[in-house]
Amino acid sequence: MKDELVIQSKPKSNISEDIRTIRTNLQFTSSDEESKVLLVTDFNLMESNVTKMVIDVLVNAGITYFVYLHIKPNPTVKNVQDGLMLAQISNVDGIVAVGGGSVIDTAKAISIIMTNPEHGSVVSLDGAVETR
Repeated sequence: MKDELVIQSKPKSNISEDIRTIRTNLQFTSSDEESKVLLVTDFNLMESNVTKMVIDVLVNAGITYFVYLHIKPNPTVKNVQDGLMLAQISNVDGIVAVGGGSVIDTAKAISIIMTNPEHGSVVSLDGAVETR
């Protein structure tokens, strides 16, 4: 059996599909009110083309964004608290995470505390508290 070469005329990468999904979601959730998001990433990814593409989508959608990128591998409670403080001071409506596990874990923890303010700290959740 001969090896066959498969050619795709318009290949779609996972990244381009993700960017397209973000753009589509923003178009369908847009409102007359100004939207603000916390963009959670890290220093290395902030310089990447992926993060720049996400920022372009936010800017083109008229969404104000605040960047939080002080995240360590194996994020600390302080990383979450600092990101939460920026989100609260900036009065953001949502969070966009660009990155790997540490970035996504930090963004999720910030989001959980934002939507469950009665806990105030990620430490109080201790993995056993029901969240919204």
